[in-house]
Amino acid sequence: MAERRAMIRSLLLIALVAKCTALPPSCDKCYIRSLDNCAAGLFLFATGNKVPETDADQEDFCRSQSEAQVWSRDYVQRCTRGMTRGYADRFLDDIKKEIMERCFKSSSYRDDFTKYAPCLNKVGSKFHTCVKNFIMDLDVASRLEPRQRITGGCCKYKKLEVCMSDAIRGTCDKGAHDFVKRLLKHYEGNMLGILCVNHWDKAKCEAIKYDDKPGDASLRSVIAPLIKVLEAIDA
Repeated sequence: MAERRAMIRSLLLIALVAKCTALPPSCDKCYIRSLDNCAAGLFLFATGNKVPETDADQEDFCRSQSEAQVWSRDYVQRCTRGMTRGYADRFLDDIKKEIMERCFKSSSYRDDFTKYAPCLNKVGSKFHTCVKNFIMDLDVASRLEPRQRITGGCCKYKKLEVCMSDAIRGTCDKGAHDFVKRLLKHYEGNMLGILCVNHWDKAKCEAIKYDDKPGDASLRSVIAPLIKVLEAIDA
């Protein structure tokens, strides 16, 4: 049964990708800014304070996110190297899995998303601020010297988890809280879960000295500054 569900989800993604448009000219360049423009929609609440509540809106949203995942993968394959490429690919695998489960109409994850979307949208502006700050924080972490950069990026992800958990507290019920935990677990996935296992330490996080310059507020995607953090592995 599990294998059958996995096969159906794979076919769903193929169907979604088949509907995707060709790689836009703006994405066909090895510039981080090009990636940022094309990958902005990968994370929920990255580009706005609402998620779709109806099946029709979810279909369009799923297609848009699938396109962003395909375009991001193309960039990673063309424009990164070594372990940076490997970890970026693994990150996109985790993102793809989240999209597939949420877009598969017979999944419990999809059912929970539909059930809790209205309440999530009540705190959508807070979620959007959490993700936006995370993107800027990753940009700050990307300026650390290589030996501290991974730890810095991992610590910033923990800050995102705390921010989103705090945002929903007192507004939505336990079921919505649990859904947000599942969402964050998807985003953590195999890549951050493996890469950060030895870096999620309060003392290590508090010991890092970031520069005083704020993160780039014009960045819209998580993966663009994340790749700059990952490049420390190959430095």
